[in-house]
Amino acid sequence: MSQTDRKIGFIGLGIMGKPAAKNLVEADYELLVNDVRDDPVEELEAHGAEARATPREVAADSDVVITFLPEGKHVRQVALGEDGIIEGIDAGQVCIDMSTIGPRAIREVAEEFEAAGVEIIDAPVSGSEEGSKDAWMSIMIGGDEETVEDHRELFEVMGGNVVRVGGTGAGQVAKVCNNMIAAAEMTSLAEALVFAEKAGIDQGNLVDAISGGAAQTWALDTRAEDMIAGEFEPGFFASYMYKDLRIATRDGEEYGVPQLITSTNHELYKSLEEQGRGDLDFAGIMTLYEDLAGLDWGRDSTIDHSVSCLRSAVGYSNHRLEKQYTVWLALLHLSANMWVGSQIQCHTRCDRHSTTASSVRSPGRWAGGSTARSPASDRPRSWLLTRRIRRSPNPGFQRTRST
Repeated sequence: MSQTDRKIGFIGLGIMGKPAAKNLVEADYELLVNDVRDDPVEELEAHGAEARATPREVAADSDVVITFLPEGKHVRQVALGEDGIIEGIDAGQVCIDMSTIGPRAIREVAEEFEAAGVEIIDAPVSGSEEGSKDAWMSIMIGGDEETVEDHRELFEVMGGNVVRVGGTGAGQVAKVCNNMIAAAEMTSLAEALVFAEKAGIDQGNLVDAISGGAAQTWALDTRAEDMIAGEFEPGFFASYMYKDLRIATRDGEEYGVPQLITSTNHELYKSLEEQGRGDLDFAGIMTLYEDLAGLDWGRDSTIDHSVSCLRSAVGYSNHRLEKQYTVWLALLHLSANMWVGSQIQCHTRCDRHSTTASSVRSPGRWAGGSTARSPASDRPRSWLLTRRIRRSPNPGFQRTRST
């Protein structure tokens, strides 16, 4: 049987899955599709695919089944749930999961499939919507070497860089690493662009100046222009990056991996998600940095004053205090800035549930919801700002807890 004689089942027609499915149809594969939404299914039918009502029906009528889903819970439901793939697939068939769900999750699903005589390949991708449309995305593969090679032509229709990393779960490990790096690139770029604006230089000139140098990155090449323009049409949802960083931090804890940068980026994307901006492109992390820098809308004056005091303390420590406390205060300063975002969200949540708060929209591009404040005594308080720092006669600090 030639590659294109195989009937391919394709489940999951989202921002990445739909373009990949279209590429398979255009390569003359017979495609059977399923999605929880009707619109993308109808679009694929118009493109030449056939629809099936359930994952079980897709599996029963296909030679190979591909899943391209948002999260591990969706993969488990589609693969192992009622009317799932496992109810329709035959022993000896192959299931290819192109979702990003982490190595532990795919290995759990693989165990269930292997017990039924079904082989699974994990093949998560990177490249955003553009890479999926133009078939140049990277596909990171985990699975039996012979089985992977038997399906290589199928992968090469969808991606330009197809690499088998290792056995089952290895593709997921590679994807987690990929997104750890991608998140670090994006948050660093956002931080630099906001720094440039606050320092009074043109952000476009900055990008021109650093392009081609040591700061050259995928994020700089593909997202800087839109970030400067404030355009965050999703190529890869910020909520998906938050999900992937949850996987990274969870599995990193399991493996005992230090993740100083990834854990911070996880918190940044969590804050973006909690502020209702998860449907932006993951370059939308720029808006969070703008908020923290005071570029778009005002914050509670008490919070501003507290953060200002801590910033002054850090500056003061550079001249007058022991170096070891400079590090401590720098970490304190970082925590305070992160706390600002959480307090804004806490206040907004309190206001949403208050029967007396007025619904006044905050001025600014991303300020959603009410800005009416609950009484100061009712507001969440941070342990961080209930501490007092006193200089002792000797170099160093004595720290006392507030009563």
